[in-house]
Amino acid sequence: MTWFQWAPAWLRKEYGPEYATLKESRPVLVDCALGCNPLGTPASARAVIERGGIGVDAYPDGKETVIGGIRSFWKGAVEPSQLILGCGSIGVLTTIARSLCGPGARVLGMAPQFTSGLLAFRTSGSDVLATPLEAPGFTPDPARLADLVTEETSLVYFDRPHNPTGWTAPLDAMARLADRCAEKGALLISDEAYGDYIPPEQSAITLSHDAIICVRSFSKGWGLAGLRAGYAVIRDRKAMALLRIVEDPFPLNSVALAVLPEVLKDEDYPRRTRDTVSAMKRRVLECVAASPDMSAAPTDLRSPIMLLHDRRPGSLYERLMGAGIRTEPGECFEGLGEHCEQFVRLRVPGPEHIGRFEEIWRNSFSR
Repeated sequence: MTWFQWAPAWLRKEYGPEYATLKESRPVLVDCALGCNPLGTPASARAVIERGGIGVDAYPDGKETVIGGIRSFWKGAVEPSQLILGCGSIGVLTTIARSLCGPGARVLGMAPQFTSGLLAFRTSGSDVLATPLEAPGFTPDPARLADLVTEETSLVYFDRPHNPTGWTAPLDAMARLADRCAEKGALLISDEAYGDYIPPEQSAITLSHDAIICVRSFSKGWGLAGLRAGYAVIRDRKAMALLRIVEDPFPLNSVALAVLPEVLKDEDYPRRTRDTVSAMKRRVLECVAASPDMSAAPTDLRSPIMLLHDRRPGSLYERLMGAGIRTEPGECFEGLGEHCEQFVRLRVPGPEHIGRFEEIWRNSFSR
């Protein structure tokens, strides 16, 4: 036997020349692919970086200050003992999978859903049941997942807002799903990587439910994707004890440790982001409505992402890329069906690019 035979069987099955991150060498006029903040980096973060003096010769120190900033942001609703930090929400999810999901653990998810989230659990050896969402809207329904939770379920993975549609499940429905998980001895992971696009009072963190692990990121709503910083709120003490054993002793780099305490003081930045994104998304949806062959799945105006579908055969990604608009192709998400190439996930452009986007769309895709 070679080392390759010892790799997970499901991963070997996926291995192939096309199984790689999409690289695009063609000219991009408007980038609507990755879920970066359309407003860019907060001024408070730029000021810290431009001031300099951040050393990288020693191991990073000062995560307690970041934890204090997170606690202040949540008005004391989160205790330091309930927080873990990580390299973006992906890093946090990987730590959760390593800690709470041994081989054979049953994880209930959805399809389509954030691909790297499901990958973290599969890599841990978990049996992942990705429940198909109903076309054409692919709207996640907490009640439907609740019906599938049994005593054999270890974790339920639910992204809110949902990736790729941008739909936000109602908070009361999440509470009922958490109750069902608690009844059956499971935990609910509410992945709120896009959570800063909705007001804090609508986060699952506010439910203060012991069965909920809420995962957050500074990449999206805070415009800090390059820092690779995220955190999770865990109220189940036994789960937190396991996470403490395997968490990274240096979860954030020195730049993140310097920037985040200052950024977290600017509570107006997420509000400006939500207002801007809602305005830009309305304009994008107006463009889509003017295209006879295209449609958008139900979505939350406050979330920057949406799922687009083209009724015509062929690749929608190629069609948009040919006009200079880069998106995430439907092939990146499982569960979109055999004609997944007719879908793309689109992230709304910012104020400086929306005019160009509308011009391209009007000339290439409108009636």
